[in-house]
Amino acid sequence: MDTVTGTGSGEQALARTLYPRLQEGQLLLADRNFYSFTDWCQAADTGADLLWRVADTVQLPVLDTFGDGSYLSMVLDSALRGTAREHLLHTARAARHCRPGGPGMCGWSSTTCPTAARNRSANSSAC
Repeated sequence: MDTVTGTGSGEQALARTLYPRLQEGQLLLADRNFYSFTDWCQAADTGADLLWRVADTVQLPVLDTFGDGSYLSMVLDSALRGTAREHLLHTARAARHCRPGGPGMCGWSSTTCPTAARNRSANSSAC
């Protein structure tokens, strides 16, 4: 992979030029200031594996919990609200075999923050 540079460009803008170069089998690490739903989906669509931190203001739905306190979640478009969001949540929790890329959602994630899992009710999900 080549070096990504640019004059007067911020980190997020430079990162966006990197996403199309990603390939299946690569791992992209990103800190919380890089997350947006659009950017996550663009990077995930390449087939690369993603390990991104997100700000504590991002509501990650709890789909399933694990014995170590971590939980399975998915990334959803924050514009998806109301009945449509609730339907996606219900379907994802019930089906466990949902495929990423459905309307309003992109990708699976898991977290190892047991405190967040305990303090959060199930907020959102998708299929």
